[in-house]
Amino acid sequence: MYIKQGKYQEAIPYLEKALKRAKGKNKKIRFHFILGQLYQKTNNNSKAVEHFAKVLKKNPPYLTAFSAEMAMAYTYDPKTQRGNIRKILEKALRNEQNANYHDQIYYAFAKLEETEGNIPEAIQYYRKSISATGVNTRQKGLSYLALAEYHIKDGDYVNAYTCYDSSAIMLGADHSLYEEVSSKAGKYRKLALNMKIVEREDGLQKLANMSQEDLDNLIDERIQQAENENKRIAEEQTRLEKLKADIDAQSSQGQWYFYNPTSLELGKTDFEMRWGQRKLEDNWRRKNKGIQAQPEYDFELEEETADVTQPDVTDKEAFMANIPQTDEAKKASNEKIVTAMFNIGEAYRDDLNDPVKAAGEFENLIQRFPGNSLLAETYVALYEIYTKTGDSNKAGYYKNLMLQNYPDNPKVLAATDPGYTGRVKAQEASEENDYYTALNYYTSNRFADAYKASSNGLTKYPSGRLVPQFTLLKTLTDNYNGDIVRYRTALEDIVKKYPANTAATYAQSVLNDLEKSEFKWITEPKPTETKDVAQQTTASQQSQSEQKIIAGTTPKYFIQFNKQVASTIKSRYSIDDGAHAFVVITDAKVNMNRLRFNILSFNTTNYIEENYDVKIADFADNKMIIMTKIKDRETAIEFFNQISNDKKVFSNLIVNDYVSFIILESNLELMRSGTSFLDYVDFFNKVYTF
Repeated sequence: MYIKQGKYQEAIPYLEKALKRAKGKNKKIRFHFILGQLYQKTNNNSKAVEHFAKVLKKNPPYLTAFSAEMAMAYTYDPKTQRGNIRKILEKALRNEQNANYHDQIYYAFAKLEETEGNIPEAIQYYRKSISATGVNTRQKGLSYLALAEYHIKDGDYVNAYTCYDSSAIMLGADHSLYEEVSSKAGKYRKLALNMKIVEREDGLQKLANMSQEDLDNLIDERIQQAENENKRIAEEQTRLEKLKADIDAQSSQGQWYFYNPTSLELGKTDFEMRWGQRKLEDNWRRKNKGIQAQPEYDFELEEETADVTQPDVTDKEAFMANIPQTDEAKKASNEKIVTAMFNIGEAYRDDLNDPVKAAGEFENLIQRFPGNSLLAETYVALYEIYTKTGDSNKAGYYKNLMLQNYPDNPKVLAATDPGYTGRVKAQEASEENDYYTALNYYTSNRFADAYKASSNGLTKYPSGRLVPQFTLLKTLTDNYNGDIVRYRTALEDIVKKYPANTAATYAQSVLNDLEKSEFKWITEPKPTETKDVAQQTTASQQSQSEQKIIAGTTPKYFIQFNKQVASTIKSRYSIDDGAHAFVVITDAKVNMNRLRFNILSFNTTNYIEENYDVKIADFADNKMIIMTKIKDRETAIEFFNQISNDKKVFSNLIVNDYVSFIILESNLELMRSGTSFLDYVDFFNKVYTF
């Protein structure tokens, strides 16, 4: 129980008592071995070695003896221990029975060299441990982890990240070190990946400066290496085919497969080519093997994780395509370097909490690219770093530079004016409130009021975030004196001016309707016109059902299925009933994990008995949440109404960030087979009405 809780010190006294009462050789071997492990965990190496030595004295099974020898090497202390640890390891390495355990032996050698202060030799043994054939990928994970720590000491963050990442993969998610190692990999990821970008682009630019003859020779050398590797693979395949032919001939003579050494060799070789070196165990292909038998003398389960990569074949055209040989290509390459260097500075500052290295990287960026596209942001970063570190001279220097060169830059203003951020947030809140007012007018069929409110919004917030939405509303509510050409032109201008905005998406859907001659002009009755109450109600309901949903809005109306429209509409989408999905499509910038969490929380509160499946997916340049397994249309409509009127689910989004709808699951598959959701939004707006 204490071992399962990680309370190793508390477990020791009970196991010592159990050892005194143990009967039988095997039980005593087991208890001595586990006690050795527990003393290892509690840093009592002398007691650990004592118990492992007692395991060896009892003539244990071969693998148990081997494990005890390795453990003794891990806990070797030259100050208190004398003996033949190195000879034991050398003997183990020569023993043919240990062919699959060389990785563990090399790891033990590395620990031995570390203990004796021979660091270069220890690093070489860790590398041998990773390269060696072995049945235990977790051993490789530990070797990668040890190398990562050395790379950190040397300031080699690229290789440190690679080793941490490989260590996490090899150890597996259920290993006690997994969270720690994964966290370290994440810590150095941004830094390492951007360093690789700088290294890659610098290397490609050096190639661009080579003479054509030297460049051709280099590329030919790379191609020759690839061809040699392909030739080796082809020869191996030929050998396997010959072996298979021999086996088929022998099988026809009645010789059993497993009595034939040739067939066994073929099977082993073919398996290793396909799957790599694998541990002999049940469920060997499964990533998550579930409940398995526990190793006899260890209290931690082992799991195999293999990665078999295919050889890379490089041709001359592909190689040349990456080399920036034109001015435009060199400019693009330099821009990648600028962005990467800025990201490196941010990583030093934010991930590694190292302001000195961060400032050095930012200043290197300015020195290398004096007029780069991120110069304002770089000045701000340096000003903030030197302000926090108390270097007032340098802080003042960069403050003057950014105010002289970028006085209107939002980030400069935010850094130098304490009240700027608050004023911006207040203005954004006011802008959003005014937009919702205009939108509510529109969804209530008060088109004249919507036109006036959206026009005022454009005047009041000429450079605001919601200018595309105000423009769209103004266009939709301006009757243009019936001039359909001007109306179409206004919509096309929105599509061209704001291509990445959902306002453009909706404007394009209206244009599509115009092309199909399916758009019905909706205008507000002139004030001089009079209608009785019944006529006004009927007209209002009719125009309401014909309206389109503006992408990203959540009107406070209850959705219904319009059977009459559905029966007459011509569309590739089905109107059948059946299992539905709830879908939210968003801009790529939206925090999808937060949105998914909000939907899951909503389901827990309102639909806890339902087994709705909520996933994040990509769709063209957008992201999407897909919630499936809604049993029928009626339930889907009820769900859509309830979640649309919930204030918490989409609280972190603004109206132009997303669009939501329900969809028959078969229609969802059809929609995802294309690259646009606009045609389905059009179908949804006609068939599912408010």
